[in-house]
Amino acid sequence: MSYYYQEEQVQNDQELKNELPWLADRIHHGRSTVYCALGFAGLKLENAFGWLLSKERATVSVAKQEIFCSDERKLPGIAYVAVGGMAGNIFARNRIAPARWLVTSLATAGTFVYCFPKTSKKFATFTETRFPALRERREQLSRQTRETLQNTESSVSRYTSLAQIHYQQLVDRIYKR
Repeated sequence: MSYYYQEEQVQNDQELKNELPWLADRIHHGRSTVYCALGFAGLKLENAFGWLLSKERATVSVAKQEIFCSDERKLPGIAYVAVGGMAGNIFARNRIAPARWLVTSLATAGTFVYCFPKTSKKFATFTETRFPALRERREQLSRQTRETLQNTESSVSRYTSLAQIHYQQLVDRIYKR
């Protein structure tokens, strides 16, 4: 039974009850009716939100079962992750706030990946399957990075060959004179 249906015990003013007993009873009855109506509305809201929260809790529990690996030891790993985050905070001491937050977050994430490799792989797989837009964005970023590296490599090789040709021409000019 919900706590909304429990009738509230109202301390009636004895002077009012002695002078106007019918008014005191009506006030008490009115308060009880209002509390009962509010309790009914609260119960309906509780049931609606309870259904929604139960669905969310079920989704979270399924995700938790898919992500967390049971054969990884959690206590030392969590301690190492916390120490890694604190170390990142120490490394970024006396820096501006965004750099400090970034270094701390990266140190924590790096330590998590190192201490929980199976869980990290499962989390990456989970995010790729559940969030295809994120996977597409990561693939696009990877493709752009590969293209940039290939362009840089071709530019470096082209400039290297041009520098070698220019150097050879200079050497030929120097020794032919």
